[in-house]
Amino acid sequence: MNPPGDVTRLLAAWTAGDQRAQAELMPLVYDELRRIARQQWSLREPGQTLQPTALIHEAYLKLARHGKPFQNRTHFFALAATAMRQVLVNHAKASLARKRGGGQANVSFAEADSALQMEARDIVALNAALTALCAIDPRRAGSSNSATSVG
Repeated sequence: MNPPGDVTRLLAAWTAGDQRAQAELMPLVYDELRRIARQQWSLREPGQTLQPTALIHEAYLKLARHGKPFQNRTHFFALAATAMRQVLVNHAKASLARKRGGGQANVSFAEADSALQMEARDIVALNAALTALCAIDPRRAGSSNSATSVG
């Protein structure tokens, strides 16, 4: 086990832009991140498809974009747990949006049936109007002959 000071030192270097520190840091914190991810994952809604490994990677990306210095390893792991929870919540929200039509308006069967009946009546009425217009002026009705139906 590495001393907590190593992690804190590497976190400070990473925050300062040292990519080598980031590479050295990951093996030191990965097991703890995995433990946090499993804990967060166990609290998820049933049916959640995001696995702990993907959760770690998504949270790590959020932490990489954090842009503010980490005070110490405890601060880093607290932010990691928060990032994981946010990733799970965002993933759940996106999943719910897809399941519920992705923002489409909810319509009951009765409303849909009523709309279809209105549409059918409109089509029948349009056909009757075009038939009447065809009898008066076939050119304006869009017909080159007086036939009002196709085969």
